[in-house]
Amino acid sequence: MRRLLPLVFTLALLPVAACTPEEVQLWFKVYRNEEISWDQAVAIAEVTNRPKCDPNYEGACVPPNVPDVDCAGGSGNGPYYVQGPVRVVGTDIHGLDRDRDGIGCERG
Repeated sequence: MRRLLPLVFTLALLPVAACTPEEVQLWFKVYRNEEISWDQAVAIAEVTNRPKCDPNYEGACVPPNVPDVDCAGGSGNGPYYVQGPVRVVGTDIHGLDRDRDGIGCERG
């Protein structure tokens, strides 16, 4: 497990897309000239395959796992913004749908 942690930091260099464990192993073998175990490749593939947008919203990509997202052009102070409209399909964790009609950032 100690060796896995530095490999996860290498994700910044890995072309981020949906990667299979086989593709992760090949990437390390070709670009890093390094062999990694199957378990390590699976763990890295799981990290690279996480959603790139918050599943609570559709229609525009709201960044996942960030503390605050505001509507572009609104009065919010960010640091992340989304250009609306955005449909709320789960929990409106960022309060983008102020009038609770299911559509957020209607003016943005």
